[in-house]
Amino acid sequence: DYLIFMVHDGDSVALKLGVDAYNVEEILNDYSITYLPMVPGYVRGIFNMRGQILPAGSYESDYER
Repeated sequence: DYLIFMVHDGDSVALKLGVDAYNVEEILNDYSITYLPMVPGYVRGIFNMRGQILPAGSYESDYER
């Protein structure tokens, strides 16, 4: 089994990607990202997952046309 997800580029779908479901520990649906100023473009910010602060990244800039 695979987890399939899409990376969007504006209104169109840029890529459809998948990973082996065996390697997926958790899918986060409801969390808010805290913006950080003066960070590289691929860093969207940070979020709190059960008391642990984690970075949130974006691959959009990697796939710009």
